[in-house]
Amino acid sequence: MPFLNYSKQVWMGKEAGRVMMLAFALAILVLALITKSFRGVIVPLVTSIGSILMVYGITGYIGYKIDSGMTSIPILLSFAIAIAYNIHIYSFFRKQMQLHGQRRQAVVETVKDMGWPVLFSALTTIAGLLTFLAIPMQPLRFVGMATSSCVLFSFLIVLFLMPSLLSFGKNKKPHPEVEKEGGKWFDRKMMTFGVWTLNHTKSILIVFSVITIFCIWGMTKVETAFDAEKTMGRKVPYVKSILEIGESELGSMYSYDYMVEFPKNDLAKHPENLKKLEQLAAFVDSLPLTKRTTSVLDILKDLNQTLNENNTANYVIPNDENQIAQMLLLYENAGGTESQYWIDYEYKRLRLMVELSTYNSGEVEKELAEIQHKAEQLFPEAKVTAVGSIPQFTAMMQYVVRGQIQSFLIAILIVAMLLSIVFGSIRLGLIGMIPNIAPALVVGGIMGFLGIPLDMMTATIMPMILGLAVDDTIHFINHSHLEFNRIPNYAESVKRTFGVVGVAIILSTVVISANFIVYATSVSKSFIHLGVLAVSGMVAALLADLFVTPVLIKSFKIFGKEKN
Repeated sequence: MPFLNYSKQVWMGKEAGRVMMLAFALAILVLALITKSFRGVIVPLVTSIGSILMVYGITGYIGYKIDSGMTSIPILLSFAIAIAYNIHIYSFFRKQMQLHGQRRQAVVETVKDMGWPVLFSALTTIAGLLTFLAIPMQPLRFVGMATSSCVLFSFLIVLFLMPSLLSFGKNKKPHPEVEKEGGKWFDRKMMTFGVWTLNHTKSILIVFSVITIFCIWGMTKVETAFDAEKTMGRKVPYVKSILEIGESELGSMYSYDYMVEFPKNDLAKHPENLKKLEQLAAFVDSLPLTKRTTSVLDILKDLNQTLNENNTANYVIPNDENQIAQMLLLYENAGGTESQYWIDYEYKRLRLMVELSTYNSGEVEKELAEIQHKAEQLFPEAKVTAVGSIPQFTAMMQYVVRGQIQSFLIAILIVAMLLSIVFGSIRLGLIGMIPNIAPALVVGGIMGFLGIPLDMMTATIMPMILGLAVDDTIHFINHSHLEFNRIPNYAESVKRTFGVVGVAIILSTVVISANFIVYATSVSKSFIHLGVLAVSGMVAALLADLFVTPVLIKSFKIFGKEKN
C-alpha cells in the first residue's frame, strides 16, 4: 500500500501539471481570438500568474502541506477569475475607445463604471469560497483559503495593472460604425436579444421553473461514493493496481476490524461468546461488500477437526471452555503465532477482521451501522467497536457531504447578504440570488441523473460555481441600475445593458469554460466530472443571466417606478 500511495501522489502531480499547461495554452488561444490584442492576452496571464505565485509563495514560506490532487483547482480558478475581470474591464474600455477615441478619458470611465462591480464581484466570490472552511477536511479547507486568496490578489493586480497598461498609447479616431449605430454588430445583436427576452417574460419564467423542479428532482439522486473505480476509474495506473489486488483470490482492496471487549477476563474463551462471534461473522459474510472474515474461530475449528481424525463434522467450536483453552495452548506450544492477533492473553477481547471485495463509502456506512446493531444485540454486556482506517475514512467522507451542503448554504446566505448591501436593498439582493442558484441546481441535477458521485473533487463545484456566477450577475444588475438612473425605463435600460456588458459576459464564460473543459481530457473520472460539471454550471449561469436576470429586473421593478 505505501507503494500505491506513492504512485497515486506521483500520478496526481503529473496529471495536474499536464491539465494546467493545457488550460493555459487553450486560454491564451481563446483570448487571442476574442480580444485580438496583445494587452488583452498578456494582462490576464500576468494577473493570474502573479496571484498564483503570491499565494503559493506564502503557502510554501509558512510550510503548509498541499494535497497534490487539489493543487490545480486554485490555480485554474485564479486563472478563470483573472480572465473574467480583465475581459469585463477590457471590453468596456474598448467600447469607450470606439465611441470617442480618447484613451485617458476611456480609462477613467472604465474605472468609474467597472471598478465597483469588479470589487463587489471579488468580495462575493471570496465570501463564497471561504465557506469551504466549514468542511472539516484539510484539503478542502486549503482549496477555500488558496482560491479566495488568489481572487483577492487577482483583484488587486487587475485594479492597478490593467488601467495602467491601458493608459499607454495614442488616441484614436472614433469607430464610425459604433459612433453611428451605438455599437458594433455583436453589440447590436445583443441589444436586440435583450428586447426579445423582455417580450417573452412569461415563457422564460415557465421554462425556468420547470428546469428548476427537474434539477431538484435530480439532486435527490446524488450519492456519496468515494470508491476508487467510480471516482477515478481503471484507466488510472495506481487504481488499476488496487482493483487487481482486490479482485485476486488472496488479496482484498480494504479491510477493517470489529473489536469485542468483555467486562472481565476469560469471557472471550467461553463457548457461548465464541458462538455469538460465529453468528456475527456469518452475518457480516452475508453483506454485499464482504469478501471474507477472519477470526480466532478459524484456528479453533481447524484444530478441533484435526484432533478428531480430520472429520469435517468436527469443524465446529467445542462446547467446553477448558477444551478451548487447551487447544489454544496446544496451538501456541506447537509454534502457532496467529492466535495473538485474534484473542488477547487475558481472554478479554475478540477481534473479527472484515475484508472487502470493493469499496463504496455510502454502502460501507450502511453496513457498518447494520453490523454494529447486530453486534450489540449479540454482546449486550460487551463493548463493540469498529476499528481501522476504513470506518474513519467513511465517517470522514460523510463529513464532506454534510460540510459541502453546509458550505453551499452558508455561501448562499453570505452572498445574498453581500448583494443586499451592494445594491442597498434586501429585496434586490434576494432577487439577485435567484439566477445564481440556478447553476448549482443544474450541477446537482446532472450529478443525480448521470450517476456522478459526490467525492472530494465534485464537492468543490457548487460553492465554486456560485462564486463565479455571481460575478456576471453583479455586472448585469449594476449596469442596469446605472442605465435606469439615466433613463428610468426598464426596457431601455436592459436593452442598453445587453449592449454594454452582454458581450463581455458571453466572452468571459467562453474563456472560463475553455479553461475548465481541459479536465475532460484526463483519464481520471474525477477530473472529467469536475470539467463537465464546471462547464455545465458556467453555461447555466450564463443562460440565467441572459434570460432570467433581465426578466426579474423588469417583473419586480427592482429599481423603482418607471418615468415617461
